[in-house]
Amino acid sequence: MTNEELSTQLRDLANLMVIAGEDEFKANRYARVAETVEALNESAAALLDAGTLTDLPGIGDSTAAVIAQIIETGTSDLHRSLLERVPATVLDLLAISGIGVKTAKRLYTELGVDSLDSLDEALRAGKLAKMKGMGAKTVDNIRAGIARIRRRNVERPLHEVLHIGEQIGDFLSTVPETTRIAHTGEARRGVELPKSAQIVATSADVGRACAALAKFGLGDGSLTRQVRGEFGGGFPIRIHLAPSREFGVTWLATTSDRDHLDALNARATERSLPPLVAESDAWHGLSEAAIYDRLGLPFIEPELREGTRAIEHADAGALPKLMTQEDYLGDLHCHTSHSDGRHTIREMAEAAIARGYKYLAITDHSRSTVIANGLNEERLLRQIDEVRDVNESLAGRITLLAGSEVDILKDGSLDFHDGLLAQLDWVVASVHAAFTLPEKQQTERMCRAMENPYVRVVGHPTGRLLGERDPYAVDVDALIEKASATGVALELNASPERLDLNAVYLSRARDKGVRVSINTDAHRHETFAHIDYGLKTSRRAWLEPGDVVNAWQVEDVRKLRTSGL
Repeated sequence: MTNEELSTQLRDLANLMVIAGEDEFKANRYARVAETVEALNESAAALLDAGTLTDLPGIGDSTAAVIAQIIETGTSDLHRSLLERVPATVLDLLAISGIGVKTAKRLYTELGVDSLDSLDEALRAGKLAKMKGMGAKTVDNIRAGIARIRRRNVERPLHEVLHIGEQIGDFLSTVPETTRIAHTGEARRGVELPKSAQIVATSADVGRACAALAKFGLGDGSLTRQVRGEFGGGFPIRIHLAPSREFGVTWLATTSDRDHLDALNARATERSLPPLVAESDAWHGLSEAAIYDRLGLPFIEPELREGTRAIEHADAGALPKLMTQEDYLGDLHCHTSHSDGRHTIREMAEAAIARGYKYLAITDHSRSTVIANGLNEERLLRQIDEVRDVNESLAGRITLLAGSEVDILKDGSLDFHDGLLAQLDWVVASVHAAFTLPEKQQTERMCRAMENPYVRVVGHPTGRLLGERDPYAVDVDALIEKASATGVALELNASPERLDLNAVYLSRARDKGVRVSINTDAHRHETFAHIDYGLKTSRRAWLEPGDVVNAWQVEDVRKLRTSGL
């Protein structure tokens, strides 16, 4: 069991305790332990085996015993006893923005709401509107939240789909004679909201793999090359099974969208070759690169396999040099324990060094984001000094930039005065409140912020959270025009919950000469790894290193907006 899975179970315990009316102090203890486990750099299971789990803060003998049960059996006596009093489906309410555990408790105890379906029924009956403290805006937000969750059976965020695929892959890896397993379909292309989870797996005994998948709840066990199933009540799963010799053609065909595959098949016909189907021995034993070569094309990266555009560019010798991890030299938006981050400045810097980064911008929240422990002017000045000190001590290993993620206020002004902003190396300007402004006002607000000479980049420009919160009303094309005029960069926030801006807007920004900054918005050093999501999205947008600030040398990063770069 991973630390992430364990922390999820501990949070579920804490939430069930509150809803069941247990002592909140005890519930809060489990919630804090969940955070402790999530932040561990080593496996909680390993600490349990070593007998050192109780050395962690907040974990006594009784809590350690519960953790041990979860690790060993997947559940605990405590969890089972709580489920006898509160249905597990009550926890589904917490997936709706605006419903915290205390509101979920009220809905359950006052209205008997114990699932999304019963919540929907209570909404339709007007029961929520009659609850004390439940205003019309809150009711509307809950209604919108239910609609978003319903869409999860149609589309899910990329990181969730990849996780589903990994679970299937982990299971398939235990099946004898399964030799290779890989993501395919929309997820491999980096689509931010795939409509299915797809896996390619090779096996010397496809029938045995089908029988095993049936035990996993996928398919009926009959012999087939494509096993179908569902996850979470309706989200489609497809497992493409093939002998090893057919892996390349199966992977290429299932990664490509219909138009791309049709265009490849048309080229095959022109060359008197059969279509790209696994049953054709003309493609057996060939890698994807070899198949493209046989079709007279250079290798086309998975993210570009939509439509015919990449094929046309390939014929013209004009495929882009897409961003890679090697091109990425530093993260320009991260948080530390000074605000709502988990690790210190030095710890974040050491983690960036371990990833081979040349620079890192420390950008904790500003004072208006109170919920995130935003820094006031005095605290920011102290942090600037600390960043300078740590930077000096790490000279030759990495360059730290003293920055801030400064709130864009409702009128478009910034959370700090220009005199303070002038002391910073890097300023990310972001919206963290007043999401519901009309589009014209929201757009004008953000455009005004870009006029400030110290702003280098606008963070997560539409504010969306995939599957949780819709973008606020803003004219992104107008933001792109303003960024082009002012030289401000726009952020591709690589947090898997955001991926904001998306590939469509990034392409438009590139066409207007707007620079893009790809950042993880990391709140702990483990999430620097989320850059993979950002890079994949940038590749879908055809971004090249010259388009991306993070691919520049630190001297040029510092000059953004100061010398026409």
